[in-house]
Amino acid sequence: MMHRRRRMRPVARPLVLLAAGLTALVAPSIGRLAASDAVPLTLLSFNIRLASAPDGRDGWEYRREMAFDIIRDLDPDIVGFQEPELEQIHDLLDAFGDEYGIVGRSAGDGATFAAESADGKFNAIMYRASRFRLRYHDTFWFSENPAEPGSIGWGAALPRIATWVKLDDRDSGETLYVYSVHLDFASQQAREESTALLLEAFLDRPSPGPVFVLGDFNANELNPAVRLLLDEPPEAGGDSGPDDRDGGSALDPRPLVDTYRVLYPDEDLEEIGTFHDFTGEPLTTKIDFVFAPADTPVREAGIIRTHVDGRYPADHFPVYAVVELRR
Repeated sequence: MMHRRRRMRPVARPLVLLAAGLTALVAPSIGRLAASDAVPLTLLSFNIRLASAPDGRDGWEYRREMAFDIIRDLDPDIVGFQEPELEQIHDLLDAFGDEYGIVGRSAGDGATFAAESADGKFNAIMYRASRFRLRYHDTFWFSENPAEPGSIGWGAALPRIATWVKLDDRDSGETLYVYSVHLDFASQQAREESTALLLEAFLDRPSPGPVFVLGDFNANELNPAVRLLLDEPPEAGGDSGPDDRDGGSALDPRPLVDTYRVLYPDEDLEEIGTFHDFTGEPLTTKIDFVFAPADTPVREAGIIRTHVDGRYPADHFPVYAVVELRR
């Protein structure tokens, strides 16, 4: 159980796809390796926007199929969702339950998918059932009491959670750890404390294995909350924070990398925003990520700007990556 303690590659032009009134902007395939022992893994982070929001013509009932088409077209192996409510979880199960497993608990009360009602949003993880064997899953709260459903920490506006899974990959033989994360928008302290708690969760893994983080961080790549995951860990013997216990360095996955930046290191941060509030025009810098271990080859990465007649599947652009695992 986790206990709270104190504490490059070349750039290419994007590919524009036009079909039946649908416009999509995605990153092209880059840097493909021909090694016979390389196993591709497609990861998608998707803030799907809660169904109960008063979004009028952008309400869930009008954009549900667009959101599902994103998933069908990309055909990801693993999806980390942010914000779906129980109604949307049931819709996902109806649409994808034959092919994918899906796990998670609600932020407000810890309800499972079997509950008649749930308070708050999920950070559900969906994984391809034919490829992965689910070994374990759990949800914890970003607060001083991470096992307490509904708990709020450090001035956050809402209960915030991370859902994670331990998966055995039948294709590569690897055991993967995948986290779906949604940090608070109101409190910088909450964001920093939350990533520190997330790091503790990494260090509490029962065994080493690649760590992938999918999420809406409500912060860009320059924010200290994000830098905690992207920067090299402190040297042993220094003020190493949560990774200072025996054996911690072996389980510390840092530095992680933003898979998008591996392929597009020179793109202007102001030009690659992911929150757009259904307008298609970014209102922030890039705050949605697929993080991977620094030594993981990245084949593709992209911000999916799909729309149909000016309508969008969510108020965030989903982000994805195709990485390589070794057999």
